[in-house]
Amino acid sequence: MSRRTVRASVVQFFTSPPVPGLPVVRPALEPQDQLAAEGTYLPAQTLGVVYMPAGQDRRLSTPAKTSAVGVAGIKLIPHDVHLQVCHFFPGSGEDAMADCDDTLESILTRLRSEARLGQDPSAIFEVEQGDGRIRWRVGETVFLNEGDAALTWFAVMFTVVEQIQA
Repeated sequence: MSRRTVRASVVQFFTSPPVPGLPVVRPALEPQDQLAAEGTYLPAQTLGVVYMPAGQDRRLSTPAKTSAVGVAGIKLIPHDVHLQVCHFFPGSGEDAMADCDDTLESILTRLRSEARLGQDPSAIFEVEQGDGRIRWRVGETVFLNEGDAALTWFAVMFTVVEQIQA
């Protein structure tokens, strides 16, 4: 397994089936993924991007060698994962934040529902919630297009722990 595989597993977990309120989750931000108004109509749009800012390598058991047979040890590799979500909503700030809260709750519900991102059996040992919790941060609402639309963002942070033999 690798960072690429962990990232793909996270994307698949949130898109198959899609989380209510989050129709698009990408492994990286692409130029065509910019949220944009269509003429004077400002459709509601939500885009999620998987960001993996850090990881580490932690040995759980050392390799052993008995006569000619080698036995690999076990390593746990925690990957810090942030699901960053940009939420564009036509209307008032109150309505935009309510819709944002609903999307955040849907993501948290999905994340709490499965300890291995729906990949069983898998090299994903567990979705450990870092220091024992799923964390999130919500940004302030910004008004666009002369106040006709609101832009909010949030990030949900958790840890995916991979287990390998090495």
